[in-house]
Amino acid sequence: MTSKYFIPKYLRNSPIEEYNKKKLTPLPLPAHWNATDSASYITITDDAKLSVEYSGPGRNWIDAASIRSNRFIPSEVGLYYFEMTITNCGQRGCIGIGLSKPGTRLNRMPGWERDTIGYHGDDGYLYCERGTGIKFGPLYTTDETVGCGTACKNKFDGEMIPMCGMESSNESVIANFGEKPFVFDIENYAKIIFARAKQREKEEKEKTAVQAEVATNEGIEIVTESGDITTNVTRNIITDVNVIQQTDTTTVLPTGNINSANIIAQPLDFTNENTLDINFNTDLPVINDDATNVNNANDEILDTNIIQTDSLDSYVNSAIVPITSTIS
Repeated sequence: MTSKYFIPKYLRNSPIEEYNKKKLTPLPLPAHWNATDSASYITITDDAKLSVEYSGPGRNWIDAASIRSNRFIPSEVGLYYFEMTITNCGQRGCIGIGLSKPGTRLNRMPGWERDTIGYHGDDGYLYCERGTGIKFGPLYTTDETVGCGTACKNKFDGEMIPMCGMESSNESVIANFGEKPFVFDIENYAKIIFARAKQREKEEKEKTAVQAEVATNEGIEIVTESGDITTNVTRNIITDVNVIQQTDTTTVLPTGNINSANIIAQPLDFTNENTLDINFNTDLPVINDDATNVNNANDEILDTNIIQTDSLDSYVNSAIVPITSTIS
């Protein structure tokens, strides 16, 4: 059984682990599916509560069913990622991965309901709070793995929870919330994310120190956003991850099959354009383990689909980034 305060490998030595070491009450992460936060047509089929299957009539969209994980994603985590492997695509492959706020209806696929977002395997569409989606990525089916993650600059406006939905007979998936290695190379991605955050923290400290020195010389007090008077303001990098225009971001990653994930995502900086062209066959560069190539990585622009929306309250100007691996 996974420990309540289990930390996935990609978050080792990260701000969330340091946070948990210092707090009397550590922050638990999602660990398995929640049988009490599930539609009636979803059944958990293993003791670890990672495998679920669809048991409904599967006639059409009216019979959709979803399930959420046992915990929400703490805002303090800075970066979070999970994956699902499709063990059986069933009759029509109507399987979706995504995120949800608590309390949304569970007789709907991820993304169809307000305060949910989802990427569906049967059509490759992204859905965000509505029943009509936009073309997003490749279809995914039996024995393929799809991932979903979020990287946030500031605290979420509400709790977001990993979510899975299914709609047709015999569909089943198994989730990985981090106890096993991921298909996608999230560890290198995390190194870049947190390296950039630390760099921003360093720059902010230096900037504040200069401002404080000038203020001292001129007899001026510096007032922080909280109203405190200070000459040395520090920032918590766990809520200041500089990713994608410094906004809350969601990343959905269709990663191919279990033997082929040799591609890694990189943090993106881009303009206010609503979309970028899609090219799912692009080979993305791998970042060295020492994470010293952060600046070079930032200069790389991925040929991928960037969709900005303002529909989710918790994802104002969010960006969804699909990335595929080469199927071997």
